[in-house]
Amino acid sequence: MKDEKALINAYQNGNEYAADMLVHKHQTMLYRFSLRLTKSQVEADDLFQETWVRVFRSLNRYDGDGPFQTWLCTICMNLYRDEYTKKKRWLNVVKDFFSMRIKTSNWLVYHHSQQHRKTSQ
Repeated sequence: MKDEKALINAYQNGNEYAADMLVHKHQTMLYRFSLRLTKSQVEADDLFQETWVRVFRSLNRYDGDGPFQTWLCTICMNLYRDEYTKKKRWLNVVKDFFSMRIKTSNWLVYHHSQQHRKTSQ
């Protein structure tokens, strides 16, 4: 934990190599965690990259009290949850759209068949 805090401080003082060291130290764990969440290599790649972007944007909020790995995984989990919620919301919109189209289509078919019956009698 002290090693990570030193790397964070070095990065915040302009040492780009410290960022590389931090990523290198946690990349395997974070990628596996991302893959376990998404169950897709493509989505895991995106989540992995977005997590690191978010980490480096908010490094000043890491207080060093808890393990860096826990903080890292929390960010990853929150990003995944947010993305999953957006996808689920979008899927519900699509599902509602097609559900409405099917109901309308069924009504039109029924209505047309009733009209056809009346005219053929």
